[in-house]
Formats: sequence, structure tokens, C-alpha cells
Amino acid sequence: LGDPNYGCKYDIGPTEDGYIFTMPVPDGVIEFEDLMIFAITWGYTNTRGYYAESKVESGVLSYTTGLSASGNVEEYSLELTGVEGLVGAELVYQYDPRKLHLVAVEKGDLLNGLSNSFLVYENGEGKLRINVAVFGEPLSGSGSLVVLKFAKLTAAEAQPLLHEIDLRDYRNRHMLNNADQHTLSGEALSNSFVLFGAVPNPMVSSSKIFYQVPAEVPVRITLYNASGRKVRSLVNKRVKAGNHSVSFDRRDDTGRLLPSGTYFIRMESDGYSAVKKLLVR
Repeated sequence: LGDPNYGCKYDIGPTEDGYIFTMPVPDGVIEFEDLMIFAITWGYTNTRGYYAESKVESGVLSYTTGLSASGNVEEYSLELTGVEGLVGAELVYQYDPRKLHLVAVEKGDLLNGLSNSFLVYENGEGKLRINVAVFGEPLSGSGSLVVLKFAKLTAAEAQPLLHEIDLRDYRNRHMLNNADQHTLSGEALSNSFVLFGAVPNPMVSSSKIFYQVPAEVPVRITLYNASGRKVRSLVNKRVKAGNHSVSFDRRDDTGRLLPSGTYFIRMESDGYSAVKKLLVR
């Protein structure tokens, strides 16, 4: 989530290949990537590597939003169906702070009762970022992952929108973007802008960047290096509503091969803005 009291010994993610047996690539912040490397390492060592070698993935992964109300407090749950081998998740919600006040962020029934689950969140200016991790045996099953409680400040219609979701498995792979193993179904984020990120990540020679828009809109996706300099324009056009992807061949706008390092993918569209990290080996 970003740590003002940064300590380099905790900056263990990302790594050279995204997994736990290669060297860390420090990026100067303590956040979700570090949490994932720590959680996966914890699980691997405490099960002597058993789950990482024996887990079999199957089924269809989907997610929807559940809603219930009590008085002026509304509860929103993120419901997962058919999840297999989940170790961590990062969720980003956006809401109007003039209409909604965050009361609580709680573990859902998938996490409740587990002594080895972890949840932390950061909230401010209408943006809520949640990190979840499981230490030990990865999470499998169906149910709610997190529950958000909001108090309504006005009679006007308002609800938090899930703008980003990143589910990671026991090998630190992006579960929703792994088309060979999972299919995204259900309501998902059909009414939202989402920058899902790049797969594979870390990348060597090529990668695909996945994103979603709720309507036909102009979209700009740009790649920046660690110093903030623009190195590649990936998308700059109108796209139709739905899920999209764009290929990246590790080259800048002049056709030169980019060196190894940490890069940042920025998506901008109709007031929406999001950034995802990309590691080039």
C-alpha cells in the first residue's frame, strides 16, 4: 500500500521472474508485489513446497458483487465462484465521498475462520485500495472474499464501483488473465473501466496488456520508464465497449529494444486513470 517508513529489507517484490527463487528487483515502495512474494514464500516453506508442486487447477473463476442493506448502511461483498489456489488479491474501489462514507472493510466468509489470512486497506478521497493474502495453503472454493460497509450520506443513488481487481495464485500468476486456465464470467466489471495489467509479467520478449471499457470511448495507454519518461504509445484511439488487449514487443516508439527494468503502464479514458507495473527481464 506504500510505506512512508520504507525499509529496503521488506522490498522483496517484484522478483526477476515473478516467483520466489530469483532475486528481488527493488522498486522503492512496500506494496502488493512485496506482500505476494512474502505470502508465497511463507506458504512454500511451511508446506515444504507441497502445494506449489501438487496443486491442480480446474473450474471456472468468476466474480460478482452482492448487496444488502440495514438502515442507512449498505454492505457490498465481492463474491468469487470456482476459485482454485488463490494466495492474494488487490482490489481498488472508487466512490463519491459526498454520498458515501466508508464504515468498515471486513473479511468475507472465504477468509473468516482462517488464522492465516491477512487484510489491509487504504482509503482516501473516494478511492479504496484493499490487499488480501493467505499464508499457508492457498484458498479454494466459492464465497465472499471481502465485505465493504458504507453509510449513505444522502438520498441520492450511489454505490462503490470496483475499478481494479488482481487475483494471484500460488505461483504469482494473474488468475483472471490466464485464458488457458480460467474464464471470466458473471457480471464482472461490465459497467467499469479496468486496466487489468500485463501477462506475462515479468516479461522477456513480449507481453499482452488487458483492459476493459464500459462504452465506446477514446483510450490512451502509454508505457513509461522508472524515471517517468514516456517510451511507448500502445493505444491511442476509440475502442468499443468490452474487453480488449494490446501486444507489447519490448520496443520503444523508435523501434529500439528496451533494457531490463521496471516500467509503468498508464491507461487514461473519459476521466479514468490507472497505472500498472510491468517488469522487463
